[in-house]
Amino acid sequence: AAFSLDLVKCGADFKAGLENLVEGAKPLLLAIVLGTRQGDPNAGTQGVYAPSSSYLPPFMRVNPILAWSYGAVWRFLKRFTLPYCALYDDGWRMEGM
Repeated sequence: AAFSLDLVKCGADFKAGLENLVEGAKPLLLAIVLGTRQGDPNAGTQGVYAPSSSYLPPFMRVNPILAWSYGAVWRFLKRFTLPYCALYDDGWRMEGM
């Protein structure tokens, strides 16, 4: 863990999971790194740094791959042998599609 980051999995719906994460974080949670890319359904006008939406608890979104292409994401995943959802191997491109 070169950056001393912790992976946290929340077993609730998205909003409830974020509320539990933000409210229970010690030390105070200030930012969440996401995998949002331009053109993703919820990307809207987000920049690399974007505040959370008004209906969510307050935190800063960090979108490091916002400008990456679909192909660049896959090259990165394959190059570093990172896990991904097996549905992609069945031809799915994103959740719900």
